[in-house]
Amino acid sequence: MRAFAVFAVAAAVVVPISAAWADGALAVGGGGFGFSRNHENMGYAQKLALDNCGNPQCHIVMTFSHSCAAYARSPNGHEG
Repeated sequence: MRAFAVFAVAAAVVVPISAAWADGALAVGGGGFGFSRNHENMGYAQKLALDNCGNPQCHIVMTFSHSCAAYARSPNGHEG
């Protein structure tokens, strides 16, 4: 059986937030992984995801607003 790395980020909130604070992003690359959630704009969410990834090869693979996101990558490089 092959092992799969699965990363999930849920933009779940316990208390109500402004609709403006709901953008997030996922970044991967060079063995790194970074995410951000619940930010005021997509540009900032993407910057934080890349910063959290911590590798110069990182790139944004997904963005989301007012929702949840999940990302999976197999050892042979397939991702989705």
